Amino acid sequence: MTFGQKVRKFREERGMTVTELAELSHLAQPTISQFESGVRSNPYPNTKIAIAMALGVKPSDLDDDREEDNNG
Repeated sequence: MTFGQKVRKFREERGMTVTELAELSHLAQPTISQFESGVRSNPYPNTKIAIAMALGVKPSDLDDDREEDNNG
């Protein structure tokens, strides 16, 4: 699962909109949308931390795990 897919999964599990997540993480709404849609895939560490905190998860919970799937 990609970073963006995980962001969407956790956001939807919490019943949050993209706008709500953007506000809680102090990021622009298009930034969240771009991660979720795959337009952007490599967040800066501070961005990842802000999103994780807003979602109530550890930053490592958002790690892109596709490489692990391809190696195993």
